[in-house]
Amino acid sequence: MALRAFAAECTALCSNLVRRTMHSSASTSRVAVQGLAVQGSQRTFSSATTYTDAEIQDIEARIFGTHVGNGLPSGRKILRRKLIGQKIVDWYPEDIERKDPYMLNLEAERAKLKLDRLRRRGKAPPKKGSGKRSKR
Repeated sequence: MALRAFAAECTALCSNLVRRTMHSSASTSRVAVQGLAVQGSQRTFSSATTYTDAEIQDIEARIFGTHVGNGLPSGRKILRRKLIGQKIVDWYPEDIERKDPYMLNLEAERAKLKLDRLRRRGKAPPKKGSGKRSKR
């Protein structure tokens, strides 16, 4: 029941905002809302109620779910987008080498064999920390 009363109140307020009459003054423009009483609603608006432009924007934002900003970039557009992280994860196949410990990494095995061949011939690179510069 309260939801219906709120919906009726919002509808009546929106229709009055559309038909609003602007009273401009030097400092701010104000909107006078015509007399309004919604059945089942606890709030009634008298004809003396006036709203500033900022208050009207806040009311419209609450009703329509929009954002009242200051005109500067805030990143809300990007945050409203759907998340794509799971799609990126699903795009790439799973790494079999990590899952199966018995799976051989052929490139690593090939590199070890080459290093063994080079060591037997005496052509292997020196171990860490035992190069030319460390002997000075």
